[in-house]
Amino acid sequence: APPGDAVLLLSGGGQWGAFGVGFLDRLRSAHPDQFPRARTITGVSTGGLQALFLAVGTDQAFAALRQAYAPGSESDIVNRNPQWQAVITGSIAGLAPLKRKVLAALCVDGDPAKGCPMIDALASDASADAFIGFVDAESGDFYYAPIKMMARTLPKAEAQQCIAGAAIASAAMPVFFQQVKVGDRVYYDGGVRQSVFETRIAAQAYAEGRAAAVMAQSLGMANPPAPPMLYVARNGPTVLTDDASPQKGADALTNALRAEAIVVNQLEVQSIADLRLADPTGPIRLVTADGFDRPPGSCVKEPKDAMFSPSFMACLTRFGAARADRVPPWRALSPIAPGAEPSAVRLSPLSVR
Repeated sequence: APPGDAVLLLSGGGQWGAFGVGFLDRLRSAHPDQFPRARTITGVSTGGLQALFLAVGTDQAFAALRQAYAPGSESDIVNRNPQWQAVITGSIAGLAPLKRKVLAALCVDGDPAKGCPMIDALASDASADAFIGFVDAESGDFYYAPIKMMARTLPKAEAQQCIAGAAIASAAMPVFFQQVKVGDRVYYDGGVRQSVFETRIAAQAYAEGRAAAVMAQSLGMANPPAPPMLYVARNGPTVLTDDASPQKGADALTNALRAEAIVVNQLEVQSIADLRLADPTGPIRLVTADGFDRPPGSCVKEPKDAMFSPSFMACLTRFGAARADRVPPWRALSPIAPGAEPSAVRLSPLSVR
């Protein structure tokens, strides 16, 4: 089926992307009426990788997506260095294995000469418009790559490199992963600035549909079209996890990682809240991995510092599927009443001690 009018926003989260995969895959197979038929998909970091497969949306694309988030070992995705070397090398892990996987997903065996069925699918009218966000490390500006435009207008070999470059740049979280240089510019993970984003093009698609619905209603149409839905998949929880704790060690790197975790968590929550502030009354649906550590799922990451733990990711996939079976699977963000103070909008409760 051709894409619908919904807009789907996919957040970053690294291995937490397994939650989003489990959730969306189960919705599609078991609850198709709840699966967002998106006209536009935006993604950051792991969400950017997901966007490539979700934009295609075929059975084969979903099978490849499930396989991508079920690694046999961490080394299938990153080249892990000893943590202490991060001070010298600038990162804890390299992304070469992930880049090889993306190149192979786009073209057969990673070789454009053998054909690039995924690029062809991304270029087709049946696919959704996908956009991947990342940050220019020098200027701090947020950019996004128009995937369908690349797939349609560039020669296959160039399209493969450009799309893979955007996806890997978006995944290059500072300190954790090796930074990506394209031409003479260094890029960071888009989550440094925004966890979820609406590009101007995505916002335009949403605004056009919403304006049409409001106009039809004002004209007294018996059955005015419903405004397009904004779906947000937060690949992770909105609470702060204890992966890097200064209570267990006060070295400079541990403190830097903890500070980054706090900042990223705030960006994640604020990016979602900003969607509601930008549109006080439009329909917004949200899902997060909150509750991942509670029964019956109780996903535990071992070891604690694992970047991609196969057992943890498998548990997150199951948890995401269970969340999709919940009624309703999506959480509706409450509209802001006219005259309400923005400070009244809160996404999650704060602990009081």
